[in-house]
Amino acid sequence: MMRAVGVCLCGLLLSSTAFGESVERWQAVELPDPGRHASVTGIGESRFPDGGQGLWIGTKQGSFRRIEGRWQVWPEIDGQRPTLTALKVAPDETGQTTWWLGTPAGLYTTSDGQTWHHISRADVPLADDRISSLHLDQARGAEPELWIGTGVGLTLWRAGQWTPVTSRPDGFRAGQVLAIRRFSVNGTRQRWVATTDGLSRLVDGQWQRMAADCLRGRQIKAMETIDIKDRLHVALATSRGLYLIDVEAPETCSRQSLPGSEGEPVQALIRDVSERLYAFTRDGVERWHGSPAGMEGWAPFDQRDGLEANPSWNGVAFRDSEGVMWAGTDRGAWYFRPAQTPAAASGAARLLIDGEPKAPGSYLIPWVQRNIAIELVPADGSRSHAVRARLSTDGVETAQPWQPLPWKTRLDVGHGGLQFDLETMDEWGRLHGPASYRVRHSHPWLPIALSVLIALMVIVVVIVRWPR
Repeated sequence: MMRAVGVCLCGLLLSSTAFGESVERWQAVELPDPGRHASVTGIGESRFPDGGQGLWIGTKQGSFRRIEGRWQVWPEIDGQRPTLTALKVAPDETGQTTWWLGTPAGLYTTSDGQTWHHISRADVPLADDRISSLHLDQARGAEPELWIGTGVGLTLWRAGQWTPVTSRPDGFRAGQVLAIRRFSVNGTRQRWVATTDGLSRLVDGQWQRMAADCLRGRQIKAMETIDIKDRLHVALATSRGLYLIDVEAPETCSRQSLPGSEGEPVQALIRDVSERLYAFTRDGVERWHGSPAGMEGWAPFDQRDGLEANPSWNGVAFRDSEGVMWAGTDRGAWYFRPAQTPAAASGAARLLIDGEPKAPGSYLIPWVQRNIAIELVPADGSRSHAVRARLSTDGVETAQPWQPLPWKTRLDVGHGGLQFDLETMDEWGRLHGPASYRVRHSHPWLPIALSVLIALMVIVVVIVRWPR
């Protein structure tokens, strides 16, 4: 008997349910001109020298901050509007609170927002003037360190001392610094640095290159951390897909499939407050939903969720203190407020066999019919396009990649009948099912009876005409 395993969205023959939550929509950020449609260089949240606090966005046409819901140009330095790439509040060598601003032309520092000091590699041993990231790190009992990522490497600042981190074949991997993360593993402090050329970590004062063989030929685009089955993992967006590294076994990495984006670049990553990972791809955004059992499935966002078609993500992503997600493109910025996962399925799908809706169970088809048409269509729902399906046949348990609905195929029933199991993946990335179906041929009583009757008639005719 042939066995088919199909996986689809959202539970079979379920109706859409309203949970009182606002529809999840991506919205374009309406910055003042000339930054409205400019390429985004950085996004963050900070307290500012004048006492204000809020979000800031840097663009190639100037930088802006949002105070009490209104955007304004910030900062202006000597009549110029610098392009911000990073901002960090950290003490200077005297312990005075200082604002450190990263730009493509080096660092700017100020303690009052009025007097600014420009620092470039002509003044100190910065790896490069193109500042890409700033990270404040302070071990217990030690001086605070400012980690300054640039277009070609990393420089550490401690109490007025500038120390470039040297790239070595068996140590730090230089390149444009994309992200810096600090965490503890089994009581050991670790710092991980992702650059366009590779991944490095600092443990007990020693730099090590991570997963070099696994990542060979893949340019890193972004780095994020995520808990999977209560174990911390590093997620890497690369030029050839998404990869995961277990921080307790960091020598290797594993590739994570994205529906419809196999081997395609992932441009940015960010995690929401519910430990869901967002991967920014050429077509939109994919949300990876987690649970105590581990990562389960993906849910897509595209132009039907407010995004423009083929957004040109450029690696800039940030989650603010209210849990709102912000992301940059080459044509402006977007923001998104995630909803919490409802207790029940929020989407629906209907299974049709030969055009008729069917619930799980057993079905008979005419004995002359050799195959059936299976179709999975979305029921009414706010995000019915998020419904997906996959299928494996001939006893193969490995399913094909997820496909968006509507999904349709034909299956050979065969002489012994056909059994298949359907699951669904709803708009929250959760799996439902499996739901089992069995299709068999109906017993051909009438054809058999007719055949027997014809046979009897033939016998009678033969007997009557048999010569005596």
